[in-house]
Amino acid sequence: MKIVLGTYEGNLISWESDYAVDPSGRSLRLVYAFHSHEGSVRALAYDHADGNLLVTGGADEHINIYDLKRHREVGTLIEHKDAVACARWFAGTHMISGGRDGLVCVWRSADWVCLDAIKAHK
Repeated sequence: MKIVLGTYEGNLISWESDYAVDPSGRSLRLVYAFHSHEGSVRALAYDHADGNLLVTGGADEHINIYDLKRHREVGTLIEHKDAVACARWFAGTHMISGGRDGLVCVWRSADWVCLDAIKAHK
C-alpha cells in the first residue's frame, strides 16, 4: 500500500507499507519527501490508469507533475491565477483542474496542453 500526503508547508511525502503481510503497520517506510510548492498543497490526483503519474495543485498557482517510478518532478503547469483547489484524472488521458480563480482547465496528459480553460464560477 502507498500513502501520499501533501502538507500545509508545501511538502510532498510518500510511505509504503506491506500491510497485507504485517497488519500491525510496523512495515511503514519512507519512500520520498521533498518540497513541492511555495505554499500549501491543496490537491493531489493519482493516475490510476497508468499508475506512474501524480499531480499536485498548490496555493502557489502551480500544478506539479511527478513520475512515481523515478520519484521525481517532471514538469509544472501554469494556467491558474490563484490557488489550485482540485485535480482529477479522466480516463487516464486527461486531467482536469479547478482553481480559486474560477477556472476549470482540461489538460491532455500526452503533451500537457491545456485544451480549454473555462471560466466556471466567480
